[in-house]
Amino acid sequence: MKKARLNAVVDSCAFVLVLAIVASGWVTWIVLPSGGGGPRAGQTAAHELFLGWDRGTWRSCHVYVGLAFVGLIVLHLLLHWAWIRCIPRFFARGQTRICAPDVAGDEREETVGVRELPDP
Repeated sequence: MKKARLNAVVDSCAFVLVLAIVASGWVTWIVLPSGGGGPRAGQTAAHELFLGWDRGTWRSCHVYVGLAFVGLIVLHLLLHWAWIRCIPRFFARGQTRICAPDVAGDEREETVGVRELPDP
């Protein structure tokens, strides 16, 4: 798989996971807030479920999806590591182009696909 396609897949999956994190966080915060209890503490009533899951299941989903998201972000950073390493040199030298890796992985200034930055 080409690096650009792999990056698109990783980023798309990360976006879907963020949506799942937001949704599960919303459910545990708004729909099924903590508290409750009452005389039937320890038992799950029908009104304490959302889409068939209780609050604990939603929290577990939230945590595990969050961990998967962190893994994809680490993979995303690894895919862009050569570019990330160029950033300190870019600012230290006051260059007008951000270096990009070539096909072999060597860093060099590349004119194709690199945006010119305005002079300060």
